[in-house]
Amino acid sequence: MLKLYTSMKKTILTIFLISLIFSAKVSLAQAEQINAGVLPSVWYSAITINDQDSIKIYGAIRNNSTTSFSGTASFIVDDELNSKVNFTSEKNSLIEINSPWKATNGRHSVQIRITNINNVSTSSLISFESDNVNLSINKKITIEDVKNTAEKVALSVVDTIDKYTSVFADKIEDFKKPVSETLFPKTSTNTTSVNSVSKANDKPTGRVLGIDTTYNEGTVKKVGNTIYNKILDFLSMIVRHWIFTISIIIILVLIIKYLI
Repeated sequence: MLKLYTSMKKTILTIFLISLIFSAKVSLAQAEQINAGVLPSVWYSAITINDQDSIKIYGAIRNNSTTSFSGTASFIVDDELNSKVNFTSEKNSLIEINSPWKATNGRHSVQIRITNINNVSTSSLISFESDNVNLSINKKITIEDVKNTAEKVALSVVDTIDKYTSVFADKIEDFKKPVSETLFPKTSTNTTSVNSVSKANDKPTGRVLGIDTTYNEGTVKKVGNTIYNKILDFLSMIVRHWIFTISIIIILVLIIKYLI
């Protein structure tokens, strides 16, 4: 009986030791790193990428070990899942993986991660994710964009010129001279008696040989001021309507150049 009990103890101890050794080997196997992983670089199906372009994001998984594995690679754009791709990595191989993506305007970050492996742990791989690569996408310039930009610039330039020409036209008008409401003196309502012959020799002030020089000088000055003011009004008008003025000048230049 004692021999049987001793034999059973030896058997149980042996089984226990074998279990410990097997568990240790499994743990060591699981902890052993696999010389495989995702390449750090990420590339694209086009060199120049514009807003709304449909492209492909490329990556690669190298396997320089004697272990084959399969799993899922996730394509991450701006820290959000874009798509998942299943793959199988054979021993001593290099495989390409890719995913479609529609580019949008702005600055983005792109990364590829192995998120699931069927028969090994992702932590056992040398690298399970690529570098986080920055990508800048420019908005594609269209004819409509150029047209809208040109219109905005033109309106801004016109508004600026209008402001300055209006100020300049006001300054021109400041040079205008005052003109009396009437160019001719009022007719006197007093009647002269035909018998007042004795006053015929009395000459009004400024009258020479029957001509009122004071009246003539005032009239000429008033007419001159009126013409001067009209000229200033015309100059002010062509300055305020500078677009029309420039158009007329261009037309006249073309007529002179090609027709005369």
